[in-house]
Amino acid sequence: MATEHYSFQAKDLLDRFVQRWVWVVAFGVLGALVGFLISIMLPAKYEATASILMNFDYSRVVEQELVVEDRVLDRAWHLLISDETFQRVLERLVESQGEYQAWESMETLRKNTRFDARLSRWEFIGIHTDPEIAVVIANAWQEVGLERLDEAMEHAWEVQALQGFTFDVACVDMVIVEEWDDVLTCVTIGEGISPDIIEELREEILASHGLLPVLTYEPFQNASVPANPVLWPRGLLVLSGGMIGFILGFVILIVSSQNQVFKSRKT
Repeated sequence: MATEHYSFQAKDLLDRFVQRWVWVVAFGVLGALVGFLISIMLPAKYEATASILMNFDYSRVVEQELVVEDRVLDRAWHLLISDETFQRVLERLVESQGEYQAWESMETLRKNTRFDARLSRWEFIGIHTDPEIAVVIANAWQEVGLERLDEAMEHAWEVQALQGFTFDVACVDMVIVEEWDDVLTCVTIGEGISPDIIEELREEILASHGLLPVLTYEPFQNASVPANPVLWPRGLLVLSGGMIGFILGFVILIVSSQNQVFKSRKT
């Protein structure tokens, strides 16, 4: 009996949907229109992109395994998006452009940036409603990023010199640890390491941020003023609005169908 009742309700709902599908679709179209209007009301944002090329030069050191390359790239990635890097970018912007809302704090500056790695091309992206401000942010970040890579690489070469080019790759994973005993064990693996240089060696490893001289980098392009704003939220808003409208229309259809059944039973 319960199965028959369930079948009746399902059939009744299907019949009502066939009769009133236009209303359900209309709700979906209305929701999509609302999403489109919201996307228009949102302030347009521009993205300006500066980039560098990251590669590996095996003419100077022995070729490493892929896992080693991944470790080094990961260290470079974290160096370029670190708080210290962003603090320097903020200071550089204030020094060159003066105080501005887009970089009034590190949190604000981070909201106006994005970092993408597209194979060997790494992109520093500035995001703002003013396209020229987006350009300034991207270029400042690229400039500071290259400086930080230069500094780290100088120390990486010093590590190689101190260890007589026998640096153990495992030490790369220990750069951010606080237990110096582990680092000490790692850096003394190389043959001929004098106890007198252990302290200097581990300081250089820290300052290198885990980079190895096998890594090469160079500026690829500076950011230029983008001609058009980024419209990526529009499609998502329209799709979301349409789906919400469609679901709302279907829910209203179900509720009205249930009410119709309830009234018919009362009569």
